[in-house]
Amino acid sequence: MQNTAHDGLFFGAHGPEGWALPPEEWKHALKVLRLPVGSSIRVCDGKGKGALCSIAEGEALEWLEDLAPLPKPNLPLHMAVGMLQKADRFEWMVEKLAELGVEKLYPLLTERSPYSRIKMHRLEKIAQSAMKQSGRFTLMEVAEPMKLEACMRLAPPGIWRLAYCKEQAPKLDWPKEAAPQHAVAVGFIGPEGDFTAKEVEMLQAHHAEMMPLGAARLRTETAALLMTAKWMQAQGLDQDAMQQ
Repeated sequence: MQNTAHDGLFFGAHGPEGWALPPEEWKHALKVLRLPVGSSIRVCDGKGKGALCSIAEGEALEWLEDLAPLPKPNLPLHMAVGMLQKADRFEWMVEKLAELGVEKLYPLLTERSPYSRIKMHRLEKIAQSAMKQSGRFTLMEVAEPMKLEACMRLAPPGIWRLAYCKEQAPKLDWPKEAAPQHAVAVGFIGPEGDFTAKEVEMLQAHHAEMMPLGAARLRTETAALLMTAKWMQAQGLDQDAMQQ
């Protein structure tokens, strides 16, 4: 048997009987990459676990050792973002948010973006690919598109931040550490045309605080990435990445 090491990451499942790959991942490993039996590959379950495994006969995996995940934030981030008219731009944003380590994404149906043209299966595949590309072991969850009111009911209580172009906001950033009563950070970004004044009032009534993102008027997906980057910086995740 050849002993080939593949640097990529595969998305599989971990259970009582060990690690396993779904058919599409086996196809990629054996038919596309042509990895021989005995090759070692990295596998994750999308829930935080990762392992180094060896390809065995009969499309089976043999566990070699557990792998350490990337550094975890003290304050996990959820993002709620208004739907975009162009699906490809929203898909691009999903890919980047998953790469940066956002835990969950809520696509928002708002007064200025009442319709959804996205395909959930495609978004899930994009999130999986981004997870593997970035070397993360946790898959970003993408919720079904929902109205803002539903999102405010479903989003976990914690530290809520709101980007709004039409109103000056005091300098406010993400905290560096999570207080016991604030287990999750939730960022709200409006659609093209931004949130309406009524929607902003609703969010503020639920204790969402304004977060400035600079003087420039940003596209929705750019604002979402900038808010996520600010979260990464506050959590020290950008420094951890440079040190590794």
